[in-house]
Amino acid sequence: MSPEEVKARGWKELDVILVTGDAYVDHSSFGTAIIGRVLEDAGFRVGIIAQPRWENPEDFKKLGKPRLFFSVSAGNTDSMVSNLTPGLKPRNKDAYSPGGKTGLRPNRAAIIYSNRIKEAFPDMPIVLGGIEASMRRFAHYDYLSDKVRQSILADAPADLVVYGMGELQIVEIAKRLQAGEDIKGIRDISGTVWKMEVKAWKELKGKGKEKAGEQDESENATEEVAKDKSLDPAEFFKEYVEIPSFSEVSQDKAVFAKAFRTYFLEQNPVTGKGIVQPHPKTIIIQNKPMRPLTEAELDHVYELPYTGETHPSYTEPVPALEMVKFSLTTHRGCFGGCSFCAITQHQGRMIASRSIESILREAKKLTQKPDFKGIINGVGGPTANMYGMECRSWEKKGACLDKACLSTLSLIHI
Repeated sequence: MSPEEVKARGWKELDVILVTGDAYVDHSSFGTAIIGRVLEDAGFRVGIIAQPRWENPEDFKKLGKPRLFFSVSAGNTDSMVSNLTPGLKPRNKDAYSPGGKTGLRPNRAAIIYSNRIKEAFPDMPIVLGGIEASMRRFAHYDYLSDKVRQSILADAPADLVVYGMGELQIVEIAKRLQAGEDIKGIRDISGTVWKMEVKAWKELKGKGKEKAGEQDESENATEEVAKDKSLDPAEFFKEYVEIPSFSEVSQDKAVFAKAFRTYFLEQNPVTGKGIVQPHPKTIIIQNKPMRPLTEAELDHVYELPYTGETHPSYTEPVPALEMVKFSLTTHRGCFGGCSFCAITQHQGRMIASRSIESILREAKKLTQKPDFKGIINGVGGPTANMYGMECRSWEKKGACLDKACLSTLSLIHI
């Protein structure tokens, strides 16, 4: 988006600016397009800066200062995956860039973009989202450096991470900032990660021990804990569980596995608890996962007025669009829980499906496109065909904590 496009809409300023490491494609297979359309549908004025030059902050200033916040995503895939092969060689093609060109996004894009935004607008709230931020929200093994890295929220000058599918979270954040709340006080939205000062965490733990009959070793009350009524130790430690710290998991593989097991078992929007992981200079706190969208909500999201095309400023096609241009998303989630796959950690294990009527309406729109050749290439979700597969226990318990679903289905089919 250019300043001229903002003026053409009759806007003097934007409410939210989305920054992405991908080319801008207004299609529902692209996360930035969905978030932009959802915010627009909620009444916000949204601008998009796609694949900005990151050597200095100038590209991040071109749409001006947004009224509410910047939202940053590395793109549809982790920037390291987009840029590098498994052998850590530079890729010779980027499916999410015009003409398949490489070199249009930096490694660790979410961190780099956040730093440039802070240089341009030091007081501006930053919300991270997308697969890169979601999968790196706790201490994690980093393939490039071959070591355990800190949470992305500990490395980036951002205020929140929206993890998983983020429509509900991003609209709630925008509404609360518009109502005058401070971004640092927004700590209760499911599906988000926030951070706390180390001193405040020590005090909170000390108060928790005091209530449990142990001696309080904390110092005088910090301003953060004193002002935030939501940080009641009795309630906090009912809702959150602490996992081993970054220092511990980075030095011991067994401790890393223990931390991951706890994190994995709590990724349930019905029964899951929040998770706390101390880092050397900050405390990373994840709220419980956001619930899946209802059928009506999912229908609405996928029937927003996407053009299904790349931004008109591009003179070359974006290869990733060609793969999905005449495809239909029918559902989200996967109950497989395969060890090699991140989908369950991003989209969840509870299947959310669109209505058949909504899918047919979108199919009809595809047939009316001038370049439609009579074939809808794909109809499905992120993995196998799990459309409409709902478990009667999900409403009360969420997805089961084991990985038996696919095994059970295999036995049934045999």
